[in-house]
Amino acid sequence: MKFSSLLFIACIFFSCTHKSSLLENSYGISRSLSYMSMDIDIDSISLTYYPLNTSYKYNGDEYFLGYNFDTHAFDIFNLSTKTTSHIELVPEGPDGLLNVRGIYAHSVDSIWVFTDNIISLVDSAGKVKERIDLPLADEIPFIETNFTVCTSKIYYHFIRNSLFYLTFSVENNKNIFSVHEYSPTDRSVKKYPLKAIENHDFRNQYGWKQFPNVTFSEENIIYNFPIESNIYLIDIKSGETTSYGGKSLYTSNNVTTLNSPFNFTQGNRHLSENVHFYELLYDPHKKVYYRLHFDRIDFDTKTDFYALCSSKDMYLNVFNEKMEVINETKLDRYKYNYRNCWGILNKGFFIAKDNMLDEDKNYEQFQIDVFYLE
Repeated sequence: MKFSSLLFIACIFFSCTHKSSLLENSYGISRSLSYMSMDIDIDSISLTYYPLNTSYKYNGDEYFLGYNFDTHAFDIFNLSTKTTSHIELVPEGPDGLLNVRGIYAHSVDSIWVFTDNIISLVDSAGKVKERIDLPLADEIPFIETNFTVCTSKIYYHFIRNSLFYLTFSVENNKNIFSVHEYSPTDRSVKKYPLKAIENHDFRNQYGWKQFPNVTFSEENIIYNFPIESNIYLIDIKSGETTSYGGKSLYTSNNVTTLNSPFNFTQGNRHLSENVHFYELLYDPHKKVYYRLHFDRIDFDTKTDFYALCSSKDMYLNVFNEKMEVINETKLDRYKYNYRNCWGILNKGFFIAKDNMLDEDKNYEQFQIDVFYLE
């Protein structure tokens, strides 16, 4: 199925929420999106979505690996043969792993796992081959996959033999962010400060949206903030930061403020009645970037909060290597999971079909749609 690009046919702009700090988009040649569906039968212990996930190739097959919070295991789906397997993890002992917060698979036997300021290298049998205590000073490692807060991931750079991760510190009651590059060889740390066009007070003014989204490629640290449409790339070699516009043609491009302290209901209202920009994911196969964002919806205390989140409109933006917008597509409503079960496969960008309001959902299958450029 094909989606025609919405880039040049939009007629509604939300100028009332634009700020001078929002950068203007650059546009490339418009490209259309197609998608293919992939459904895999699951066993009694597998899940239908995985907020913590990664992918890798082995012997010509492509694999999806997701962390199962219920069983404390890695559930593995062979996307080529449509079969499943598991890696059981243990909570204690020399191979113990607790409170898994981030995963990155470099290969079948090299799975990096973040747990409470420790990064462990795990093999395909669940054995810990290496354990690294990250250096702690004023800056605290922050790996998170939370639809209310942010998405920040760990990354292993094979060429540089180093690990990348987000950190934060508090100065003058404000959150200060940087990415650390840690070298296991000599235990050295290189720091990359993360800055926004505007000096936002993330800690005190934006409800739960207090942290940046951070992902990586071989060349760049890629980050943005849930509160606005701007996009930032840090060149890993030079350390230089470049800023880009990433405005949607169909939604607001920043959020209203919610000052601390606030209660749970106020936090839910703020989350519901504002857009939320998710992380950018680089596709090294097609050399493009994908970004999801969710539109606002009226808050109603009589409606289940998760049902409200599930009914939000969802948009997928595609950027070329020059960070020019080449597609913006509104995805089907009541179809996709909003809890971070998405990523990059060889074919393109995938997202789990696991919406609680989808009356046709098959809970006996792990179901994804893979979007790709024509």
